[in-house]
Amino acid sequence: MLAKLINSDLPYLGYLSRGAEEKRNKNTKELPDEKTLLEMLEVFKDAEQKAREMSEFATAIALKYQKRMAQVREEKQVQVIATARAIKPTPTVT
Repeated sequence: MLAKLINSDLPYLGYLSRGAEEKRNKNTKELPDEKTLLEMLEVFKDAEQKAREMSEFATAIALKYQKRMAQVREEKQVQVIATARAIKPTPTVT
């Protein structure tokens, strides 16, 4: 009688047979129906579009940063050259 109660569909006793049910379900996997697959496809398309937009945004930021860093390096190099020219070399005694 206990086995009959454990395997019943009663919600408050259904948890007792969860292990056996999982073993059965493990061997018989079902694919989602067409409606669910179409919904999943829409979600995946939206996620792909958002990822593409984020990638384009990140690329634009990276290019802007690279250009700015190139300008900073060039300005620093010009400043170093100007400083080097401003310093008069001291004559060496031989």
